[in-house]
Amino acid sequence: MGQPTPLFSLICLLLSSFSLLGQQPSSHRIELLDSSISAIDPFSGGLSNPLYASNRADNDPLRRTMAEWEPVAYLVLAWTQYPNILRDVVQAAKPECKIIIVCRDSNWVKSDLSQHNISSRGIYYLQTNFNSAWIRDYGPLSTYIGPDQRLALVEWKYNRPRPFDDAVPWAIGKFLDLPVESLQDASFPVIHTGGNFMTDGWGTAFSSDLLISENLLSNPEIDPEAAERGIDASLKEFMGIHRNIKFPSLQYDRIHHLDMHMKLLDEETILVGQFPSGVADEPQIEANLEWLARNHHSVFGQPYQVVRIPMPDEQDIYPDRPGIPYRTYTNALILNRSVLVPTYQNEMDSLALEIWQDLMPGYRIVGIDCSQAILAGGALHCLTQTIGAENPLAFLHRPKRGTTLDSIGYSIRALIRHPAGIESASVWVAYGDSETYSKLEMKRDRNAEGYWHGVIPDIPGIHDVRYFLEIKPVGIPAQTRPLPGPSGAWRFHISRLNASDREGANDQIELMGERFSLILPAIPR
Repeated sequence: MGQPTPLFSLICLLLSSFSLLGQQPSSHRIELLDSSISAIDPFSGGLSNPLYASNRADNDPLRRTMAEWEPVAYLVLAWTQYPNILRDVVQAAKPECKIIIVCRDSNWVKSDLSQHNISSRGIYYLQTNFNSAWIRDYGPLSTYIGPDQRLALVEWKYNRPRPFDDAVPWAIGKFLDLPVESLQDASFPVIHTGGNFMTDGWGTAFSSDLLISENLLSNPEIDPEAAERGIDASLKEFMGIHRNIKFPSLQYDRIHHLDMHMKLLDEETILVGQFPSGVADEPQIEANLEWLARNHHSVFGQPYQVVRIPMPDEQDIYPDRPGIPYRTYTNALILNRSVLVPTYQNEMDSLALEIWQDLMPGYRIVGIDCSQAILAGGALHCLTQTIGAENPLAFLHRPKRGTTLDSIGYSIRALIRHPAGIESASVWVAYGDSETYSKLEMKRDRNAEGYWHGVIPDIPGIHDVRYFLEIKPVGIPAQTRPLPGPSGAWRFHISRLNASDREGANDQIELMGERFSLILPAIPR
């Protein structure tokens, strides 16, 4: 992989570091009950950590909701409006996973696909009633339960009066022979929507405060703090969510869904849309990010890394003007080794795809025209839902950056678990411009169950290092992380100090521009 292109270096992403003295989110939000900095260190006990324990009556020792970058078994679509978009999604998804199409007439869908030379191989048709195409909002989420990490589906009451949509999770569960649990059965029944939910897969979730306001409408007798406590308790019980971060809603995003301007890329990296200074929702977005930096850290106990992507205009007009749709490049779908990104026949489309490629090296980036769907307030993420893989590999690793040279090299540590057990784990490493990777065995950590560690040796004079991990569960094929393997390898840059400058200090590892890039100026209006 080469260095970022000049265009990218001049225009694209900002790795934001926010002042601790920034303004609080505006007062129209419902205040959070706990604004203390959360620093969860999974290395202090891993999956047995009480932070990950469930309060369920069946006393599951572990319950977690799948993050979107984890392996996907099925992509789910509801075939109604926007057939042009759905066909493009099917075509792009076929190399990655199986596809379930929820439809009223499978023959009609098969005929439509056939007319566009799309084979039905790998596609399953679920005939049932439904109301809308927005299956992200009402479709089930994947959860993993217990020491064997068995797959189950969870659903909530959809925040729209669409009873057939509300029944779809149960139809999918029956179709796949998977159990379905409902937050409508919780002690505090929760109304929610999938476009306003993101999780890191390790107990942290994000939403806008629409989550609280809509539940208050159905529970007018309770106060906001009681509603928030009830929501948080229910998400913890059914989904393993132990920290539920809620941002103020944006004024000009009429549906107030987080996926219209924000996307988690991994456990600590958040892609956020960027308007020109002072335009549309720019002030509120920036205030929200400042508040996040002051009050919450990632699962690694470090500040979130925030990277930016422009919010496209319409002839220099943005959605603070009446009738202008809320176009966004964050409403994307991560699907195993591919990323499907909405485009709008806009001059910013090519830049957005370039930014996505820089952020997700090794992934196949596919642009799909969503000009029609965005008029109704949604794009690719809204039109899709995913079902996670069974028997998943639980994996957590913070890529090397900002660390120091150990006495023998660069330490690599990862939480790696699988229901069948782990046979071996390895680090594959390449130095400099070499495309040849060398295999280094990792060892089990005797002091922390589920943790593995290895060391990348230092080679004097080498500044650039790339690596990926290969994990072999017992009895099944090996897997790589990141999923694309060597083409998506993590990389870091070693800045070697002169002896006169070092004064005994270790070499410092600096962030490499391929994965997390700095950008420059705000987008001009």
